[in-house]
Amino acid sequence: EDYEWVCSSLEKHFKITRKGQLKYGLGIDVEQTVENGVVTKIKLHQKTFTVALLTEYGFLDSKPVSTPAVPNTCLVADMKEYKTHKNDHQASKISIENYPRIVGSILWANLQTRPDISQATNQLTRFVAKPCQGHLIAVKHLLRYLNGTRDYGLTYSKSGNAQPEIYSDATWGSIPLSMRSVNAYVVILYNAAISWHCGSQKSVSLSTTESEYFALSETVKEAVYIKHALTQMKFAAITHWNKDPMIIFEDNQAVINVVKGDINHKHQKHILIRLAYTREQFHNNIITPVYIRSEDNIADVLTKNLPQEPFIRFRKCMLGSG
Repeated sequence: EDYEWVCSSLEKHFKITRKGQLKYGLGIDVEQTVENGVVTKIKLHQKTFTVALLTEYGFLDSKPVSTPAVPNTCLVADMKEYKTHKNDHQASKISIENYPRIVGSILWANLQTRPDISQATNQLTRFVAKPCQGHLIAVKHLLRYLNGTRDYGLTYSKSGNAQPEIYSDATWGSIPLSMRSVNAYVVILYNAAISWHCGSQKSVSLSTTESEYFALSETVKEAVYIKHALTQMKFAAITHWNKDPMIIFEDNQAVINVVKGDINHKHQKHILIRLAYTREQFHNNIITPVYIRSEDNIADVLTKNLPQEPFIRFRKCMLGSG
């Protein structure tokens, strides 16, 4: 009924062509699972785009790897080498000249359907102005990961949780030289991510708690936006939790205590403003921070290059499969 209503409304103003069930749009492949006439799962992926990317740079037959970046590594500006598979050192169509273009292509996939490559992509984007040999090797490693996960994407399930699960995290001073922290969040709805972010903070944090303040405030802003958007769209399930605060899982108990209490700390003004904003949303019953162990915090995979086991576990939580 909704489909017919949308189509008939559009036909009053535009000439449209009905092509049946959506299978591809805006560079994204769409797969729908129908049971008893009801759509129970929707999968969004970019296999078509990924295959084209791998073909263009000669990685369609490359040997896959299990993680998008070498675990426990971090890219730096003057990087001659990168500890990875020996095949990544071989000649390919990737060069210093086309580094910005290929990173841009990978970033497109990351922003649309691949939160699992966020951390690796975020590191690569820092060096588009002046890449070196080590960065090229890191790109090759990521392409080999994409080759082994071509059809991975976001799988939303009707049986999944209809209340957003929000995770926030930060890694203090993890960017070499600048010593800035990386903050991240991921929002999961119906079994897969609907929003995610990974990026460096705009200023140097002087403590772990300060970096977590920054990350949590960014997560709160996204939570407020999502709640407003779902309300405007008259999202059916919102009636069950619209009056309750949105839970944000945080692995720093000190930050949670400060947000929930009236404890004052001596910080620079920009931190105090972020803290005041977060407290305001908490007292207005919009959000509430809840402690979660670091090893269970899904956002952790967006702030650092994790080993295979935790990476795959968190990847499955974000994608809904894989």
